[in-house]
Amino acid sequence: MSDPSLPVLGSVRGPRHAAARRTLVAAVLGLLVGGYVGARTAVARGNGFVRAVFVVVVTVSVIRLGGTVVGLW
Repeated sequence: MSDPSLPVLGSVRGPRHAAARRTLVAAVLGLLVGGYVGARTAVARGNGFVRAVFVVVVTVSVIRLGGTVVGLW
């Protein structure tokens, strides 16, 4: 299994880019851990749970975007 974002890690070189390298490593690890935890949760809790979480996340995103567009926050 290969992750298409892994070759990007090799393109950041030098001490000036240490923060960028740490950020990329954290992003890749976050993707891997998030995918693993998400897959295990989906298998353990089922389709109904995943659908409910998806609906909540989309609803919150729409409310935040709407509030930003209207100027509420």
